[in-house]
Amino acid sequence: MHRDFLGFVERCERAGMRRARIVLPFAPSEDEVAHLSSRPWVEGVTFGRRRRGSPRGTTTVLASHIATWPRAALAALAALGTRHVWFDDGVELHRATLARELARRVKASMAARARRVDAESALGRTIVRARRAVILVRRKAVPGTDHRSAPEDAYRRFVEHTQANANPAPHIPGRLLHVNAGLAAGGTERQIVNTMLALRRRGWADMAFVGEHMAYARGHRFFAPPLERSGIDIVALPRRHESGRDGTMALGASVANELARMPPDLADTVVDLARVFFHRKPAIVHAWQDMTAVAAGLAAIAAGVPRVVLSFRNLDPTRYGVDRAHLRPALRALADDGRVRILANSRAGASSYAAWLDVPAERIAVVPNILDTAQARDAIAGAQAERTRLGVPDGALLVGGVLRFAPEKRPLLWIETAAEVAKLCPGARFALFGTGPLRREAERRAASLGLGNRLVVRDPASEIGPALAAYDVLLSTSSVEGLPNVVLEAQAAGTPVVATNAGGTAEARLRDDLLHIVDSDRPLDLAKAAIRSAVGRAQRPRAVPDAGPFEEGRAIEALLSACYAPMGPA
Repeated sequence: MHRDFLGFVERCERAGMRRARIVLPFAPSEDEVAHLSSRPWVEGVTFGRRRRGSPRGTTTVLASHIATWPRAALAALAALGTRHVWFDDGVELHRATLARELARRVKASMAARARRVDAESALGRTIVRARRAVILVRRKAVPGTDHRSAPEDAYRRFVEHTQANANPAPHIPGRLLHVNAGLAAGGTERQIVNTMLALRRRGWADMAFVGEHMAYARGHRFFAPPLERSGIDIVALPRRHESGRDGTMALGASVANELARMPPDLADTVVDLARVFFHRKPAIVHAWQDMTAVAAGLAAIAAGVPRVVLSFRNLDPTRYGVDRAHLRPALRALADDGRVRILANSRAGASSYAAWLDVPAERIAVVPNILDTAQARDAIAGAQAERTRLGVPDGALLVGGVLRFAPEKRPLLWIETAAEVAKLCPGARFALFGTGPLRREAERRAASLGLGNRLVVRDPASEIGPALAAYDVLLSTSSVEGLPNVVLEAQAAGTPVVATNAGGTAEARLRDDLLHIVDSDRPLDLAKAAIRSAVGRAQRPRAVPDAGPFEEGRAIEALLSACYAPMGPA
């Protein structure tokens, strides 16, 4: 029997279940059926369309997180007269009201549809005006209160009170939790996977990933399969509003009082994460990206975690228009705590955050990205097949990109540069992989510039290597960057890169002839550089260059020495 199944049964018994109907998301084995049947409190089992027992009037327990169950399945339970269910999130059981959960699903579906509406359409403009009106009403509800922030001393007192008044759980030596919003399609998420798999290969066995939004937001499991195949636990963060429990009690009264002065969404997330940390007792919590760094950092020190790592992956948030007033005061308070280590993945990022937070430059360690050169070799082998899939004629120049269609990535500049390349090389073809709010606008712009069927735009792939190897040149037009994965991975596949001079992009250099930084935002200048680089590539044999500081062993050693030591496994 799988350990997850045995753990679920144990959590049911720990919760004191009596007369329970178990609803399984899978067909149980004979051993699992026998194991359940031997429990006197189990009065029915349901899986798929089959039911055994399932008498009315008993407690209904879902054997996985409620967010993993399709709406139709929950509606079927409601049709049987079920009003409340208990569900298992891998940590403990929680009680939920079916009608409320179904209503939340409908609301989330409507919100997702609203996000897909073109912001420039009449409906899109109406949605934007409605959101602004709601924000104004909320601010006026409590005169003189800014719900987005709290004074810096509130965060400092929170940190101080955790040292003196909290009731920390003992930690388990060597236990490591990585925390992020999720595992969506993005460069940070790819580095989370690379880091965790590299640590696993070095013998770090007691490790799990906690996803803040994985329980209810779509798209946050994009990079989950590699971790699951390696046997690494993935925990969808349970929300306090789902269980109806107040997790502030474990933090202590003085800590909870300071928590109440923080923005409500942040305070809720701190409590949710603290409950997981109290339960799992990690020796190290490694939080990725700004928003998660604040919430997980505060929660970790409140739970008495002895080592907290805050990982920044870009330039400071003022460079890309993030308006979160609590970020700076909270991070400054955390930076003063001796349990906290701070890292950035580029010198440019470290310098930017040090200046923004007004902390000494040496407070922020630089730990580079991990580059998987084995994947690069496989990518080179699949390059020709990828060109065929993209419909690129033999001998045609292929200019490619991998980006999020967001303002800081400047996809419209990418399209305008492609149009200039097309004028200079009439036979050129173009390919873009990515999603984001500006994708539709970029596609319209491409059509207006006459790119037509010469441009292929596709959703991101978990294995982007073959596309990078298929390109004759990778074009990056970002205005803000930390240390871009795609720039490293393209060079590893032998593909030259032409990029604007953004943040730490220039630091992502494997070989001088493979990375060309252009100190211009003019499409024609970028187009000429792209053509020169592609021609140069055609004259060189394809080979994986030395990874330098990005080689897995060197990058992991930098992480261990700067942030984890001496808290690693025995």
